[in-house]
Amino acid sequence: MTKTTFLGTGWAVPTKKRSSTSILIQPKNILIDCGGDIAHKLTKKDIPLTEIKDILLTHAHTDHINGLPGLLQASWLSGQKENIKITSTPKAIKKTKKIIKSHEFNFPFEIKYQKITGKGKLDNNVKYTEVKHKDQALAYRYKNITYSGDTKPCQNLNKLAKNTNLLIHEATFPTGQEKQAHQTGHSTIADAIKTAQKTKTKKLAIIHHKPKINIKKQIKQTKKELKAKKINIKIPKDLDTIKTK
Repeated sequence: MTKTTFLGTGWAVPTKKRSSTSILIQPKNILIDCGGDIAHKLTKKDIPLTEIKDILLTHAHTDHINGLPGLLQASWLSGQKENIKITSTPKAIKKTKKIIKSHEFNFPFEIKYQKITGKGKLDNNVKYTEVKHKDQALAYRYKNITYSGDTKPCQNLNKLAKNTNLLIHEATFPTGQEKQAHQTGHSTIADAIKTAQKTKTKKLAIIHHKPKINIKKQIKQTKKELKAKKINIKIPKDLDTIKTK
C-alpha cells in the first residue's frame, strides 16, 4: 500500500486552509515540491524530519521551493546525519543552490544535486518527463501515482500518466478560462478531467486551484459537460492522505 500525503494543496498565494504545493509519497518518503512550511506540516503528520532524504522539485518557481531552506535547517537541528538528494531541472537546481548558499548553513551532511531533463527513470524508480509550463518543468510518476506539477495539457503527461491509479493534477484556472491558463503554462479544471479521461485514470486529485474558484460546483458542472460522471475526483485539503495499491 502506498500513501500520498498532501502537505500543501494551494497555489502561489496561501490561504488559511491551503499552503503552497507539496506532496509526500510513503513508505519511500519521496517529497515532491517544497512549498510553504513543510517542516511544520511533516511534524503535524508525525513524520520525522530526518526521514526526508529524497526531494524532487518540478520546477524553479518560488511557490514550489520556498519551504526548502526551513526544512533543511529543521532536519539538521533534528539530528540529520545522512546525505539529502535534490533532483530537478538544471534551472531549479541552480536556483536552489543559490538559495541554500545564501543561508550559510554548516550542515554535517552533504546535499547532492541531480539535474534531469527530457524523460527517464531515477534510481528510486520514479519516472519523469518534461511538461509544458512557462519555465522548464517536470511531471513525476512513482508506481501508480502521477503528479503533473504545473503544466498546460500535453502529450508527455498523457503518456506518463497512462492507466495511473492516482493522478494529482493542477487546476489553477476554472473551466472556460483555457486561453488564460495555457498562456501561463497552467491547466483548468476541464483540462485536468480531460487528462484523466485520456489516461484512463482511476482517481483524480485536483490541487493548485485559486481560492476564488467554487471548486465543487465547477467540478460538478464540468463532469456533466464532459460526460465524465464515472471519474472519481477528490479535492484534497492540506494534510489529507490518499492510499493506493
